[in-house]
Amino acid sequence: MSMAGPSSLELDGEPVDGLTGTRKVAVLLMSLDTGRAARMIRQLDRDQVAAVAAELEQMQQLTAPMVDEVIADFARTAAENRGTIWGGSEYVQQLLETSLGSVGAADVLDRLNATRRFAFLQPFDVPTLLGMLHEEHPQTIAVVLAHLAPERAARILAGFDEEFRSDLGIRIATMERSNPDAVDAIEARLEQRADAIAAEREQGRVGGLDGLIAMLTRSDKATERAVLAELEELDPEMADEVRARLFTFEDIVSLDDRAVQLLLRQVETRPLAIALRGTDQVVRDKVLNNMSSRAAENLVEEIDLLRNIRGSDVKESRADIVRTIRALEDSGEIVINRGADDLDD
Repeated sequence: MSMAGPSSLELDGEPVDGLTGTRKVAVLLMSLDTGRAARMIRQLDRDQVAAVAAELEQMQQLTAPMVDEVIADFARTAAENRGTIWGGSEYVQQLLETSLGSVGAADVLDRLNATRRFAFLQPFDVPTLLGMLHEEHPQTIAVVLAHLAPERAARILAGFDEEFRSDLGIRIATMERSNPDAVDAIEARLEQRADAIAAEREQGRVGGLDGLIAMLTRSDKATERAVLAELEELDPEMADEVRARLFTFEDIVSLDDRAVQLLLRQVETRPLAIALRGTDQVVRDKVLNNMSSRAAENLVEEIDLLRNIRGSDVKESRADIVRTIRALEDSGEIVINRGADDLDD
């Protein structure tokens, strides 16, 4: 069964310029009952089944008129299921077990689980992803591409020059197994960049938020409080965003040793370990150098033992620690250097 060829329709309300054969098959399967879908999926090889399963997992739901546009021959079947047709994890598992048996289904699901990595990249188009990956190390790019759906990875790969594509292809082909900790670190770093890009788009790339933050970082505490108080009344969400960007987790390196030691007394080992996943060595050293040898050893061991930590977990732990830092500043226990002294030069 061929799984290539473009089409044109709106899928889940979003325009699709070229619908791949894999997605066509997935749409068709979702319009059928499990028995018929199972008989159809048996005609595919194992790699194709994995690719279709990944599409089904992403779709979640599909309206019947969209099914009609994929293939007219199944209009009658689609009409019987007018309304909303549901996919999702349970449907995928039932379909795979019916068509491949429990062992075969488990094998496909294992490969499908790998595609859930870097799910936060899904909303971005290929040019944006190319921009995000352009300055990354080739091995990092290879890891990311290896975890994306094949069609999407191929489109991104095509955006690099020929020599670089060859290098990436070799790296992907010889990549037997990725270190989970290394993948976690890559995922956490890229998710931060993705969040920044999404926030920038939401602001329309225009406005004075960056300028305001630049000003406040060089203002005294009294000025910052006054501005944030006014902003809080006008736009509480924007005030929260400004607070978050005024001091980030990586800015710990700008604190003096006494401030870091005060902070560490209020932070437990595990959330600190999670927050340090994927950070630059200079940030990790700043923390470790302000701990006793035993505490530092325990923290390093905790970091090494972390498994299956999501980028969102890292982000949340870092945000909690930043809130603790700002609380210490508000109480007068520590001072954050805002660079105000430089204005006198």
